[in-house]
Amino acid sequence: KSLHHVLSSWVALGSPKTCLKKSSTVMRLLEAFTKERRIFSCKQLPNWLLKDIAAKAPAREDMLELMDDHIRTVAGHFAGKLAYWDVVNEAVTEAGTMRDTPWSKAIGPDYIARAFTLTHAADPKAKLCYNDFNTDGLNPKSTGVYNMVKELKAQNVPIDCVGFQAHLDSTFNVNAARVKENL
Repeated sequence: KSLHHVLSSWVALGSPKTCLKKSSTVMRLLEAFTKERRIFSCKQLPNWLLKDIAAKAPAREDMLELMDDHIRTVAGHFAGKLAYWDVVNEAVTEAGTMRDTPWSKAIGPDYIARAFTLTHAADPKAKLCYNDFNTDGLNPKSTGVYNMVKELKAQNVPIDCVGFQAHLDSTFNVNAARVKENL
């Protein structure tokens, strides 16, 4: 796993207030190395949220309140300190459809546009990115991400970039032609 994923998982273990304290410490340590941070993940959810969701199927309004509070709190806390936010991460399946997550189940597909809009309101100077893996070449997933972003842009959702999440090391053979074809 990348340092980014390890830290995201570590920070997501506690309550929202505990996460902010841990995140602030992590941010001070990483300031020299990065100007980007994930705000909202579809797959890596904190234990306190997973327990609450397992206990009952939350209503749309409850999940909207939780999401809105999280984004305003985290993005507001770090406003002006980051150049980029990974606003939504890994929301598209390998087939190019929306991933079935607690957010999409309770809120619907509009949770993505809302997340970008709220993050922009909380930190208007930062660039806002969608991030996903296995999108470096042309495939159903990369086409699904492209179509989603195109639709969001048509709705004037403030999305500035798409991250090609890649966990590369010296053994990974990057196919530059495949990446160029998809850009």
